Amino acid sequence: MRGRTAIAAVALGLVSAVGLLAAAPVAGASVPGAVNAFGSSAPLGAPGTGGEPPISVAPTHTGRGYWVTGESGGVYTYGDASFHGAAPSLAPGTFVVGIAATPSDNGYVLVASDGAVYAYGDARYRGGANTLAGHPLIVAVAMTSSGNGYWLFGADGGVFTYGDARYFGSPAEGAPHQFIVKGVATPSGNGYLMSDIQGHVYTYGDARYAGNAPSDSLAAPIVSMTVTPSGKGYWLLGRDGGVFTFGDAPFLGAALDNTVPALAITSQPEGGGYWVLTGKAPAPIVAAAQVSPAGGVWAALRQCESGGNYSINTGNGFYGAYQFTAQTWRAMGTGYNLANEAPYWVQDAAAQKLQRMSGWGQWPACTRSLGLR
Repeated sequence: MRGRTAIAAVALGLVSAVGLLAAAPVAGASVPGAVNAFGSSAPLGAPGTGGEPPISVAPTHTGRGYWVTGESGGVYTYGDASFHGAAPSLAPGTFVVGIAATPSDNGYVLVASDGAVYAYGDARYRGGANTLAGHPLIVAVAMTSSGNGYWLFGADGGVFTYGDARYFGSPAEGAPHQFIVKGVATPSGNGYLMSDIQGHVYTYGDARYAGNAPSDSLAAPIVSMTVTPSGKGYWLLGRDGGVFTFGDAPFLGAALDNTVPALAITSQPEGGGYWVLTGKAPAPIVAAAQVSPAGGVWAALRQCESGGNYSINTGNGFYGAYQFTAQTWRAMGTGYNLANEAPYWVQDAAAQKLQRMSGWGQWPACTRSLGLR
């Protein structure tokens, strides 16, 4: 089952960024490959820098352990987290984006960026987005409270449901949004939240909206989020390790370090703490958000099509840097009415998606002159 009906994003609210100016963590130290513990969360270990780059961290339901996943599909266990398997060889150009455990903690699913799902232990495979034509980059997974289903969240705001996971809405075709970096389920399993790279939060089902990050003054992109055990608040994590708090989420420290990027945050299920994963390099999810315009052949194509002007609209029926027609652009499901109204990263992602689906012939003259076909 797949759900992607458009629902407008929730209204904006006031940010509550307690600790926004914090200069140092309360506990733990931000080092490459570290899991930094704050509040009641115990430091239990981390893969370090010798193996594959880490990318995500997820707690056991007891709160006394966690799993760390690597980009290539490795699973590292700490505390009472048990090992049930690691992902096989992934498709070229893909990477693992997350792990979600069953309620028993005796199994989990791993999800790759192409939407492939791998189930281990008592987790059951219910389907994956990699079987869908033109699927977006998948950035997160969340398990239902029963363990009989899961959600996959796409960078374009799409929500894919499997098993007993219910669809509550998404920003995929609703109000304009930025690159989605994380999706999480509410404790009840009757809703979910998503955050984009600028810290805008979108809530559905019984998820409570408590505010956005101050996107006009962020020092670094938002890379992750996690919800409080009560479901009445959430934390957002910046790539620089800054932690933003909303609702009943307390500020317990930050992993601020300009030399080591933060990758993921997860809450201590019993309350009173959270863990922040840091790594050797920014997670590829955030790299895929293209915080600067796509280079190489895409820069050359933009220059040929529009002089590299993302906001161009000359009235000739073609719009934006890649000169989309209105019909083709709307088929991309970005949430923006016309290409020239969308930010550069949305146009870049849409052009790359169109090329994967239909080839270079979508830009016949320029791709010939550039020797691409």
